[in-house]
Amino acid sequence: MFHKVDMHAMLMSAACGEGGDGIPAKLEVNHRCTSVDVESGEIVFGNGVKKTHDLITGADGIGVSLRSYTF
Repeated sequence: MFHKVDMHAMLMSAACGEGGDGIPAKLEVNHRCTSVDVESGEIVFGNGVKKTHDLITGADGIGVSLRSYTF
């Protein structure tokens, strides 16, 4: 068993690190999701930012904002 902080560090290192194949991910924080279009992959955030991605993962804890979406 390990602490969730250790898991977050491991996932961030794997996604954002330079050691893997492909382009490292960019971690952006303080972006509260307000809507998701699962067909187009578009995410809209409370600060007005819109992004489109192939994979959407909700990882903001027990109150995950994507919980209400059916995939």
